[in-house]
Amino acid sequence: MENLRGKSIHAGLTKIIAQIGRVIIKILSTMVLARLIAPSDYGLITMVVTFTGFLGLFSSLGLYHAAIQCDSISADQSSALFWITLLFGLILFAVCVALAPAIASFYGDPRLVAATIIIGTGFIFSGAGIQHGAMISRQMRYGRVAIIELTSDLISAAVAIYFAWIGYGYFALAYMIALQPLIATIGVWYSARWVPKIPGIDVHVTMMLRFGRTMTLTSAITYFTSNLQNVLIGKFWGEEAIGLYGRSNYLISFPIDTLNNAIGDVAFNALAQVKRDRARLRRSFLQIYTCVVALTLPLTFACALFADDVIAVLLGPRWSEVVPIFRLLTPTVLVFAINNPIGWLLSALGMAERGLKIALVSAPLVLAGVMIGLPYGPEGVALSYSAVMMLKAIPIATWALRDTGIHFRDIMTGLSGALVATIAAGILCYVLEAELLSSMTPLLRLAMLSLVFAVTYVLVLMRSATHRAVFAEVLQEARNLGVAPRKFGFKRAA
Repeated sequence: MENLRGKSIHAGLTKIIAQIGRVIIKILSTMVLARLIAPSDYGLITMVVTFTGFLGLFSSLGLYHAAIQCDSISADQSSALFWITLLFGLILFAVCVALAPAIASFYGDPRLVAATIIIGTGFIFSGAGIQHGAMISRQMRYGRVAIIELTSDLISAAVAIYFAWIGYGYFALAYMIALQPLIATIGVWYSARWVPKIPGIDVHVTMMLRFGRTMTLTSAITYFTSNLQNVLIGKFWGEEAIGLYGRSNYLISFPIDTLNNAIGDVAFNALAQVKRDRARLRRSFLQIYTCVVALTLPLTFACALFADDVIAVLLGPRWSEVVPIFRLLTPTVLVFAINNPIGWLLSALGMAERGLKIALVSAPLVLAGVMIGLPYGPEGVALSYSAVMMLKAIPIATWALRDTGIHFRDIMTGLSGALVATIAAGILCYVLEAELLSSMTPLLRLAMLSLVFAVTYVLVLMRSATHRAVFAEVLQEARNLGVAPRKFGFKRAA
């Protein structure tokens, strides 16, 4: 607590640097696998992951965040949570085995049985490592977490590429999904150096279970409403359609998912530790929100703007049908980028029940949007889903912020500078591409436009006094910690 801000910034920078490495691994593995595995095979795995991903929400029972959110936790309490999550991991694996024939029957493809069972083994591995991971995160040992994440991504991707190369097709993707949590769990066990005992269940564990239950229900409802389109497209439009939609959704969500992985845990941890000091909480949240939006908006917008070249470079020419779906889903990702930090705030404050109520109100609206677009195929679903998400964004954000000490005008202040800079950079790149760069190869054009977009965005963004002040403070802390050069920085706003 003596230097929480410095520790948080250090942890955040460490996670971001590690996330860059993870992005490189994912991009390179995606480029290779997309050329070795057919879209229909991706569609098969998407069908399975839609179901197993929903089950995966229950693997931690929200106890990872519950262990971090509480003021203190004993070894006996951690042991109790460990055995609970391991038991549920085993239960979920058994559920996968039991449901595998039903999933195959639902889609009319017997190949889904083996894929479901292989992916289901990951629940056992992840359940065994949740509390060890929470223990490391509470200590803010994010350097060690980064090494574990990079290693698990690298090994699982390498194994998948090898299996794809020797002709295993969709099995390569299934093995990659199952192997990643196994390697990560080995890493957190080795790092935590803690062996759980067999304790009893006390009142504090019961309270954490209650908090985790509410968070899990919220995540389950959100996941269901966000992924129903995958189930329905796969059922009514076939495996190739869901393969295209699934790749589109994955790639356009990649920037926000990457940033959430890099900053989400650190932000939640830091906000939870200052939750009893509302003035400090407000200041910390607005700094986090300003930084997150400033990074997410340009990444997502640039991906949509350069969609033709991004898809051509990452996936190859046979995936060209992804482009329109990719662009239509952009508004949805922007809504998630804007609202996700508010979710971290509610969780840190222990206001999980409000999050559940918001999810219950949002669910029928999203489901209606998906059903309206379904007769028009993947593009129709993408359009209607994005429209509903945009329409409910402001009312939901206003409701979520009530009584938190944060006002909607604060959110708009943090958002406006990044939005203006993103639009300015986008207009310049659009004109430049149309007038000068249309004859270049996709790779070279993408590289040049990305550079122009980034430089323009930063120059315009730094005209905002709010962003100059926030980034100057972050940079100063980074200098103090020795992770940024001392001869470069932004001037503080007057």
